[in-house]
Amino acid sequence: MEIFVESRKIPSSHMQNVCKYRQGAITCRYIVFKNDYFYCVKNVPEIQDQINGIKDMKAKGNNCQGL
Repeated sequence: MEIFVESRKIPSSHMQNVCKYRQGAITCRYIVFKNDYFYCVKNVPEIQDQINGIKDMKAKGNNCQGL
């Protein structure tokens, strides 16, 4: 399964308005950065499980249905 695909790239307006990027604990925890782009991995179970397992994660949001 390819994770870093065009359909999972997060538009810049979405980053602020929905993902709440750099807004503390309300920032979505399912954002990853690769190859100069931000991607939504909310609907990628194997990565979502890894993220959910991080105990000291500062971003705690779960702000939308994902991309």
